[in-house]
Amino acid sequence: SIDPHILAKFYTSIMKGVFKQRFQYLVVLNGHGGNVPALKIAAKAATENGERVVIIVNWWRDLAENARKIVEETPAGHAAEDETSEVMHVRPELVEMSKAVSHRVVSKFDIISGSYRDELLPSAMYGDPRKATPEKGRLIMEQAEEELIKLINELERGNLPLTRE
Repeated sequence: SIDPHILAKFYTSIMKGVFKQRFQYLVVLNGHGGNVPALKIAAKAATENGERVVIIVNWWRDLAENARKIVEETPAGHAAEDETSEVMHVRPELVEMSKAVSHRVVSKFDIISGSYRDELLPSAMYGDPRKATPEKGRLIMEQAEEELIKLINELERGNLPLTRE
């Protein structure tokens, strides 16, 4: 793991470098929940001295909402049905379904601990990857791609992805 403060500085440096090239918008496609705090810190630092915009798209949460409804369980796991389906679609040789197990622990609190990691995630999976299929992955990835293209097209027109209520 990379220290979150170092990661935030790294992301800030990249974002500022992109903005020096006169880009107005930067879309960050994030694929790991652990990156969210560092990305937010970096985006704030990179945009505080101008009219630049960073849009953080958290892949598992922000894209393909309708397609993810085909996932039988809540798509918030780690190497669970949704993520396993996505990998089965793009790189099926990486998935060993014979090793897939269902694992879930429940607590109303956020438990963060290196010493209890094996108890919290003994298989590195959270959820049930046994329900995954390449077809589910294809549907999720296609819808996500369409939504990203739409976002970029809107930004090219100078429109932020906002809805006024």
